[in-house]
Amino acid sequence: MKAKLKGANGFVRFLLNHGEKIGIAAILVVAGMLVYSSFGRPTVDATKQPDRLNQAASSANSHVQQMSWEAFPKEDRTDFASFESQPGDKYLTPVDPQQYPPKPPWDDDVIPPVKLRQDPVLVAATELEVRPGSGLWMAADPEVILEKMRAAAKEAADMEREAAEEAERAAAEGEGGRGRGRGREGRGGMGEGRGGMGMGDMSGMKTKDGALVVPPAGGAQMQGFEDIREMSWVTVLAKIPIKQQFQMYEDALASSRGFNITTDQPQYLGYVIERAEVTEAGTGKFMPLQTMTAKKLTDKMATWPPSQSVDPGNPKYNHPLLTYPLPPMVMREWGNEITHSDFPIPTPEDLMREAEEAAQQPLIEEDPGTEGDDFGNAAKKRTMQQGAMYGRGAEGGMGGRPPGMPMGRGMEGGMGMGRPMGRPMGGMGREGGMGMGGMGGMGMGGRGADGAIELPEYVWDGVTKTVLFRFFDDTVKPGHRYRYRVQLVLKDVNADQQPKFLDPTVTARQTKDPKRFRMSEWSEPSPVAVVPEPGLIFVAQTKDVASLEPEARLVVKSVDSVNAAEIATNNWYTRGSVLNFAKQAQVIWSSLYKVDTEEPQDSPMFRFLTGLTLVDVDGGEQMTKNRKLTAPARMLVMDSAGRLRMQNELDEAKTIRSFDYIMQQSAEADRRAREGAEERGPGGRGGGGGRRGGF
Repeated sequence: MKAKLKGANGFVRFLLNHGEKIGIAAILVVAGMLVYSSFGRPTVDATKQPDRLNQAASSANSHVQQMSWEAFPKEDRTDFASFESQPGDKYLTPVDPQQYPPKPPWDDDVIPPVKLRQDPVLVAATELEVRPGSGLWMAADPEVILEKMRAAAKEAADMEREAAEEAERAAAEGEGGRGRGRGREGRGGMGEGRGGMGMGDMSGMKTKDGALVVPPAGGAQMQGFEDIREMSWVTVLAKIPIKQQFQMYEDALASSRGFNITTDQPQYLGYVIERAEVTEAGTGKFMPLQTMTAKKLTDKMATWPPSQSVDPGNPKYNHPLLTYPLPPMVMREWGNEITHSDFPIPTPEDLMREAEEAAQQPLIEEDPGTEGDDFGNAAKKRTMQQGAMYGRGAEGGMGGRPPGMPMGRGMEGGMGMGRPMGRPMGGMGREGGMGMGGMGGMGMGGRGADGAIELPEYVWDGVTKTVLFRFFDDTVKPGHRYRYRVQLVLKDVNADQQPKFLDPTVTARQTKDPKRFRMSEWSEPSPVAVVPEPGLIFVAQTKDVASLEPEARLVVKSVDSVNAAEIATNNWYTRGSVLNFAKQAQVIWSSLYKVDTEEPQDSPMFRFLTGLTLVDVDGGEQMTKNRKLTAPARMLVMDSAGRLRMQNELDEAKTIRSFDYIMQQSAEADRRAREGAEERGPGGRGGGGGRRGGF
């Protein structure tokens, strides 16, 4: 039914009559356009179907997994070598950090916040090295040593009293100058007496079979009561990062409750060392070898005679407990084998310079520990005052020496620096015991009048980064191979603190393990040490004659504990020779083996046991036509463990020259004796009576 609106205009009437139709038509047009547009949308082709996409993803993943550096094109690679500095490269002047000082924080703490005490991180020993060796060591009964010390002390007092009385008599008679002249004459007479028996400055005697007996060139002095032993050993060396350890303590404790600068520092109580034997099957299980404390070390040192070996290393790297003192070795001096490769042996000038720069240090204070386990006992000792280094002789130290000095002062005990030359033992300190080595001495601790040895305390100087760890394993067997590892033991600085000051982690640790010490991690295992036989060989020269087997002249040295001697012989050897034999020596270095000057006896048979086989020789050929200059001799030897090593004539020239010099001096002495006998003719010895044993 159409609406009848006579008053409305035509447009309004049209909308009222046909509006529904127009709306329906518009909807149909829009719907048609949507349907039409849908027919023009792109479709997914067959290559992008799900199964094809899965295959592509799997292929890409396999390509990434198998990709390598070499598969990249060269133009896509980045070569790190191109960033390294090359010769001729120029660089700008570095920026001075002082021109850009750091800005202070906006709201810095006036007082650092106080925190609970934590456990400092313990630093392990690093860079282990092993040095096998063999030789003669001395030992003695501690009671015998004490008796000898008392006798030497009495002798020193008597000599001092006699010298004072002589000086008084000389002063009264006005003969002071003549007294001094007699002293010089006496010393000269002793030198002449020694030279009269021998060949120039190589004093000695000759046995009936022609072996030369000469005084030893070095080593600890023997008094005649010592037990001389043939020893093989392995020296275990490592570095202890002492500066890093102090920093760890400072980081953990400096701003904590109950902090005490004199006690909250690293205090080493000892160490544990383990050893594993290496066989063809590999490295065996590490087994405990030694648990070292100060008491065990001093008990061992008490069996060493007072005349001990000189430590050639730099004392600023030595720790009284961690750096094992040198055992008394006879016949030869210790060398580079007793120190880590990063701690070279200093020159005397270096030591004197360090001594001049060092300041006098205060005394040590300590409390004895109570009975208990080894490390717990040592943990109860108090730390010495900050800056103290060594105590005076009265406290058992090194005679109050400044850091870096190799020995203590004689007036304050310790080592007794001023013993007379030729005296059997070190001088007596006025406030302490007898010095343990006189001039040069042991460089470690002091021996009191009762024979007791006390190790000096150690306080870090604030500069030294590392200290030397050293241990001698004298339980090894020649021909065997070993590895070592070390664990350090330190006092627990939180053991005596109030529980309210401790962090919960520290309280939990102490509840679980109430020990008064803590142990560091194990060090990395050391390299393999191959223990040698007591004999040594040195190549002197080679010769290669046409149609003959090449030969090498070798000087073979060994040791003999029965006669407290080092022995040597030389001969020519061909390839394949096993250098183990028993024969009479040509040179005998000994201060105990004596030759009867009236009726010289034959020298004993000695065992030269090196465990080495001469594999090959090289060198000796003439290098120039105009001069007789030959190539240095070399030899390849194999030890009892099957290890090959090369030896060079140039590296062993000092030993060869020393041996050849003695032999040449002996030959020259024999020549002069024959010429003198020919001049005198038959009929007695002539004017040289009483020197039949000399040469």
